[in-house]
Amino acid sequence: MSTPARCPARAPARASFRAPRRHARRAPRAWTTTAEAASPAASSAPEPIRAPPGSRVYFAYGSNVNTKTFNGTRGITPSAAYPAVLPGYELVFNVPGLPFVEPAFASVRRVVGEKHDAPSTGRFARFATETHGVAYVVTDEQWRTILRTETSYVREDVTLERFFPATAEGEIRAGPSGKTHPQKGAPQKIFATTLVFADADVGGVALLPSARYLGLIREGADEWKLDKNWREYLRVAVQAYDPEISVTRSLGAAVAAASFAPIALVAAPKSAAAASLGAFEKLLETSSDENAARSAANGDDSVAEQVAEAAFAAGFRAFAETTWGVHNAFWAPAFGSGANNEKTR
Repeated sequence: MSTPARCPARAPARASFRAPRRHARRAPRAWTTTAEAASPAASSAPEPIRAPPGSRVYFAYGSNVNTKTFNGTRGITPSAAYPAVLPGYELVFNVPGLPFVEPAFASVRRVVGEKHDAPSTGRFARFATETHGVAYVVTDEQWRTILRTETSYVREDVTLERFFPATAEGEIRAGPSGKTHPQKGAPQKIFATTLVFADADVGGVALLPSARYLGLIREGADEWKLDKNWREYLRVAVQAYDPEISVTRSLGAAVAAASFAPIALVAAPKSAAAASLGAFEKLLETSSDENAARSAANGDDSVAEQVAEAAFAAGFRAFAETTWGVHNAFWAPAFGSGANNEKTR
């Protein structure tokens, strides 16, 4: 026997006794204009990106932006990576290297509230107070590897702004997924740690990076599709050291390389003293911090690591100052500048 629901002859008759179903009137859909969506009231800041437990967010701006260096040379594969901007810091090449060969390496310098010589107008003016790079999420062990390979630097906690590269069509992409990002409201913050170098006394000479080193930074910026004006800035405004300006520079490079070991021996006492002083000053600084002192009491090695970083950095600056003192006094007058493209130092 068929039920009413299954019997074609009975279903309509039964349905005729049902009271008409009344639907609650729905409120009209609220539409948001583009201007309203972009207003602070209509959109809130996205959740900041923080390092998960056992990890750290490391902001790279130099050759580590290039995956050939970071993944290849360093052997580090991050769990995530975000193109990002570091506001309030300027990219500088103030890390002294070997004259005539690798004159300088990159660092960042805080410039907020400071007077600088950058032009006040033009498409590159903003890069006097912001640095573009990549924020890598690395494990604590990978972070220690980074510190071991960047011994002249010390850590500094920073707040980044995430950057979303544009496609060829002009859309803003959020990453490998290819999804577009609305870019509304406040930028997404990234809490990270970067590495900085305190200026060394190199006799007032302007240091330039080698073409090899600058090429890695430019290539990395292209690889990650960083801000197009930033990439243009690296190509146009940042100059590389040119050893081919004079034939004597090749001889200067050979002399500098051969002199490296003797200079290291001469600078060893000064470097050791500077390293000890740097470690002592850092130890006093961390000991005055209640949280750092508590961490040290609990066996946390972060204080010891920071003291070691300060010692290495101070020792390196002392060695670099000795090397560049020899360059300024003897090599530059004989072979031309091993620091920049000027004919004399």
